Amino acid sequence: MSKQTLNLENNWEDIKENFREHFPEDKLEIKENRIIYNSGSEHLEIHKNGKVSGAMPLHTAEIEKADKIIINDSEIEIISKNTNYTFRR
Repeated sequence: MSKQTLNLENNWEDIKENFREHFPEDKLEIKENRIIYNSGSEHLEIHKNGKVSGAMPLHTAEIEKADKIIINDSEIEIISKNTNYTFRR
């Protein structure tokens, strides 16, 4: 998969499709307005309205309003006006 930068408001369907390609189906829940990935101690939840929560073994992150998502083969970077969060697999 090549690097893709997607806008949460304008590219929601593309984001959902990328998550289907990026994560195992049995660890992924995709609803109309949110995406949830859970695998052991890894958790990533993205809402269409921009709210994001993530957790890995040594950290957690909360973003109230993300604007963009950059998807690479082994990581997802979530970008907001105030902060960036990188979820690595």
